[in-house]
Amino acid sequence: MNKKGIIKVKNILIGILILIIVCESISILWLTRNLKKNSSIDETIQFFRDLWGKFVFYVLATSIIGLFLGSIFFEKIIGLNEINTWVGIVLGLVALVIGIISLFLSFYNVDQANKTQEKTVEIIQQFQDNMMDRIHNLQKDVEHKIEENAAQTNELIKYQSMGKTSIKQETENDTEWK
Repeated sequence: MNKKGIIKVKNILIGILILIIVCESISILWLTRNLKKNSSIDETIQFFRDLWGKFVFYVLATSIIGLFLGSIFFEKIIGLNEINTWVGIVLGLVALVIGIISLFLSFYNVDQANKTQEKTVEIIQQFQDNMMDRIHNLQKDVEHKIEENAAQTNELIKYQSMGKTSIKQETENDTEWK
């Protein structure tokens, strides 16, 4: 191939790569718009959970295909050093994206933990209030029973002092009325 042919192939390859980048950008924008329109944070989290494996596979596959296509079009043998460098760059970018997704998920998990803690505190507070009400009601009942028993005891003492009642005294062997 002459220099014009190589330049033409390079321009075609660059055009294909730009077309791929534009298509990926459009698909990412379409996904984010659809997510913003009708989704909650839980659906977004589920989207990222489903996306990361596919994303890693897609990036690795397209980068390896891109390496081999580049070697075919440029008629240059790609050595182990170039492949190693390329894999390092691609894996670094994938790690960056996965790290961002992981950071987003960790913030979500912290928010969920805080909401759970708030609900737990609210439930405990309601339980405490209910228990305090029950204890207060029991205390009133006990006070009422004590007052009733005190009144009955006072009446008994009155009748006994007037001599109108007799009290049964029981011992082990003998029953006696006084």
